[in-house]
Amino acid sequence: MSNKNKIDNIIKNLIDQRIIVIAGDEIHMFQAKTDEQFYQFVQAINSVK
Repeated sequence: MSNKNKIDNIIKNLIDQRIIVIAGDEIHMFQAKTDEQFYQFVQAINSVK
């Protein structure tokens, strides 16, 4: 399996489990309890420029 496929699988697994990872100076992981909460997290992250 190529590195790209490994990374794609990791990302898919994170999304399937509604996990968001924010990496900066520190790494933060959030797990949404519902699809709606996950969607709101994604929207909030996308709104930050």
